Amino acid sequence: MSDVVTSTIRSFSKRTGLSRSYIYVLLQKGDLQSSKIGGIRLIHEDSWLRLLERTRVRRDPREAA
Repeated sequence: MSDVVTSTIRSFSKRTGLSRSYIYVLLQKGDLQSSKIGGIRLIHEDSWLRLLERTRVRRDPREAA
């Protein structure tokens, strides 16, 4: 687990490969959470981890073997 709690839009985009515009779409939909401090918007990393967990593709156990 990373010690990072928040990331700027730019660093989040670079790390995840998501475009800045798509990050704003995820924020607008409520899939990501952020805080704005001064003029800087910070993405909450825990909201990213929750989004990843919700969208995880699980293998159907009937497909095993």
